[in-house]
Amino acid sequence: FIGQIFSNLLCNALNYAATPGSRIDVGAEQQGTRVRLYVRDQGPGIPTEEQGRIFDVFYRGDNAGGQTGSGLGLAIVEKISRSFGGQAWVEETPGGGCTFYVEMEGVA
Repeated sequence: FIGQIFSNLLCNALNYAATPGSRIDVGAEQQGTRVRLYVRDQGPGIPTEEQGRIFDVFYRGDNAGGQTGSGLGLAIVEKISRSFGGQAWVEETPGGGCTFYVEMEGVA
């Protein structure tokens, strides 16, 4: 399941945020039985008004532009996190872009 989460988040970062010279950071932290994964990019970001909907099935943000996609990737990420007693969310990355977080219980 963790592979699917990273695959979906990395594909999004590569499709929407990868530009020459930009960074995509990937990491994880463990706190007891909880694990927090993240993928951070320096792309266009996600407008605050869209952040609450970005994990909805078939929702594609205004920044999707000409990128193809089904609108399922982030919904799958959230579904996996919830099935492990966790959550998924997005925050702005300082300096531009966004950071996707996924926190789950008992996967360590």
